[in-house]
Amino acid sequence: VFLAYGRVGDAVRVLKDTLKEEPNNLPAKLTLLRAYSHAEDSKAYSRLAKEVSVPLQNQAVWQTIQEHGRRLDPSNPLFHALH
Repeated sequence: VFLAYGRVGDAVRVLKDTLKEEPNNLPAKLTLLRAYSHAEDSKAYSRLAKEVSVPLQNQAVWQTIQEHGRRLDPSNPLFHALH
């Protein structure tokens, strides 16, 4: 909901709190990636993308993550590797 209203900072805070209690919550991680992308936080985005790359490598969402990653962190090989 926060992202829909442009409240990226609030979204990041709530999602981080969620992940403290549910560290394996993949949907929350994907939403956090979207928040980092909106905030153009390349370091946080790249760090979290690396974490989710293995479980998502054969899913279509990984291509979207890579597209956003290439825009945010063009020199990161994670976003150019074929999975």
